[in-house]
Amino acid sequence: SEADPLNGIIAKGEDKATSSVEVEVDADASGAATSSRSIGTFAMEGEKVTNAVLTIRKDAFLVFRALCKLSMKTSEDSASDQLAVRGKVLSLELIKVLLQKSSTVFQSHERFIEAVKQYLCLSLLKNCSSIISPTFQLSASIFQILTERFRSSLKSQFSVFFPMIFLKPLESPNFQSGKGLISSYDLYSQWVVLFRCLYAMCCDKQILSDIFVNYDCDLDESNMYERLVTGLVRVIQGGLPMDGSGFTSTMEFNLNFFALQCLVGIVKSLASDEASSDSPGSSQNDESVNDANDADGVNIDEEDVDGNQQMDELEQKKAYKVNYQKALTQFKKKPKKGIKLLQKLDMCGESAAEVAKFLMQTQGLDKNGIGEYLGEADQFNLDVMYSYVEMLDFTGMKFDEGLRHFLSGFRLPGEAQKIDRFMLKYAERYCLCNPKNAFANTDAAYVFAYSVIMLQTDAHNPQVKFKMTEEEFKKNNRGINDEKDLPEEFLTEIYQNVVNNEFKLKDDPTENM
Repeated sequence: SEADPLNGIIAKGEDKATSSVEVEVDADASGAATSSRSIGTFAMEGEKVTNAVLTIRKDAFLVFRALCKLSMKTSEDSASDQLAVRGKVLSLELIKVLLQKSSTVFQSHERFIEAVKQYLCLSLLKNCSSIISPTFQLSASIFQILTERFRSSLKSQFSVFFPMIFLKPLESPNFQSGKGLISSYDLYSQWVVLFRCLYAMCCDKQILSDIFVNYDCDLDESNMYERLVTGLVRVIQGGLPMDGSGFTSTMEFNLNFFALQCLVGIVKSLASDEASSDSPGSSQNDESVNDANDADGVNIDEEDVDGNQQMDELEQKKAYKVNYQKALTQFKKKPKKGIKLLQKLDMCGESAAEVAKFLMQTQGLDKNGIGEYLGEADQFNLDVMYSYVEMLDFTGMKFDEGLRHFLSGFRLPGEAQKIDRFMLKYAERYCLCNPKNAFANTDAAYVFAYSVIMLQTDAHNPQVKFKMTEEEFKKNNRGINDEKDLPEEFLTEIYQNVVNNEFKLKDDPTENM
């Protein structure tokens, strides 16, 4: 019954769908003769196959890439364009079938894995939050397949998509009803698909083990397994407010029941894992946890390691992470106590240089806390701040570029005395790294650095109604360069750079987890 409309869509949309695929494939085929990458790159290591087989693999690669690009064509603004929507849905359906039927070569070869990372993950990123119900449903199903078959190569990608597709809906304090952009039935259908995919993962003890080992026991990753269980419990206990969703009582009951099913699936997986571990020969039959992106990843079933010893190692890693996160929480509230707790737990060194290195390199530390700790007047804190600045290299940077680099790792405190100490040390370090500069001495650089901070605050603070002009900025800095003026063009460049480009903190990948 769907053959005619589908054929009609393809016939009418050759310029939007079919021709896009054909052009993509033809473009690659036409350049095959001159391409630096021959079909030989599709052979597995040590594998001997004919050119015909390699050509087929290359064609599969080109078609897969074209389908991924085609699935990204439609934007949300064109959701009413049924032709474009069907083209997107068709491409996602074909990708899903392709992944379901994929062979070992597709799941392990470098070229295909890179295509999944570069093209399919980008497609999922654009489609997993779509208000078009079939698009979201297919994206969730595709991610489930990736989790089942490709997770050993997609650790970092999994840490992005699993929270985005599954955890955030469970953790959201407010029920997302689409605000009129999506019907209650379509929204309910999305939740059903979400729980269906989630249930399949919850019933797979290997997936659960992989999630726990590679994320909950990794200092640099979010606690995925813990968040999953907590989110499901929250839904079961009525944590999703249904007011305004348009759901019937039956729909509400079903969602709670589906969440309970997922939680029961987790418990059954744990029970079966416990039972299998007690049975003879179980240590030889379990699969190992793959962690291709982490050299220190744990394999749950190494034949040469006793199972009990491995469990002890996992418990120690998890306990270490729990204590570490408690210390980071303490650091956010009271930085000094947080550092002392980290030192007590042997997670941070005792010397000023070691603490400075820890503050600079550790992800997840509160930026305000770092600024407060470095800005304290105690001698040890001053030594840490001096070591911190001395680890930075400002060679070849313009004055405002160096200041941006310096302030990207922490939030500058508001107290004038703390700012003064930061700017004094920055001026000394900048002049040391750049002997040939516009300043007569470090004192001039220090005064000008403080002036730049004042300009930054003035230009980008919404509470300041009357902004500092360029002439006022130049006037404020007259005679600071050993009773001489700084070059006019230098002041103009700094003013324009600061006003047009606000100082920002360095991105921390753990802040959004």
